[in-house]
Amino acid sequence: MFVPIQYFLGAIALKLKKNIIIFGPSRSGKTSLAIRLSKKLKYSVVMCDSLVSAFEQTFPELEITHKNRNGESVNNLKPFLLNYMRTCSSRSKARRGLDYVYEGSYFDFDMLMSHEIQKRHIVIFLLNPYERVEDYFHQLKTHDKKHDWTYELSDEKLLDYCNVLKSHNDYLLTLYQQHNIQYYNTSTNRKKVLNKIVRKTKKMIKMN
Repeated sequence: MFVPIQYFLGAIALKLKKNIIIFGPSRSGKTSLAIRLSKKLKYSVVMCDSLVSAFEQTFPELEITHKNRNGESVNNLKPFLLNYMRTCSSRSKARRGLDYVYEGSYFDFDMLMSHEIQKRHIVIFLLNPYERVEDYFHQLKTHDKKHDWTYELSDEKLLDYCNVLKSHNDYLLTLYQQHNIQYYNTSTNRKKVLNKIVRKTKKMIKMN
């Protein structure tokens, strides 16, 4: 059986580009970064918040909700996310030129650190650390836009949410430090930090 040389050349030329995962606490700039990377690299954006909302409305019995970002929701979503990302990293998607950037807080940390994920993805860790709850409150009051779900919250409820934000950031900071993870601090000069990440990620994609 004769096989055209173009077939072999095409197989050699086919090179999987790594997909991108952006992980971090709420309001740390994940969506903003994903959109910037999408525009620069022509990647499609997958928002975990949207996936969770779909599960929450369609399969409430699975208990995948926005109410618990660190516990059951993460564990219950893990099998779906892992298999979904495997599918999106297949050679068939490479032939179609499909590449993805995922962003969210619902990734299982051990999954992100696994060899399988690290081999096929560029994982970007973000953090938005402040020393006081009041600092988070001031940040949201200053930068919130009408499309942000916290925009209409009363000061009392917003302060409660800021307590949750600080706890999650403190938890992730400890986790990052325990695993010696390089993370990006987006609490100050956020635009500059995000632009730096975009430039660095672009270089990593080219080197892949």
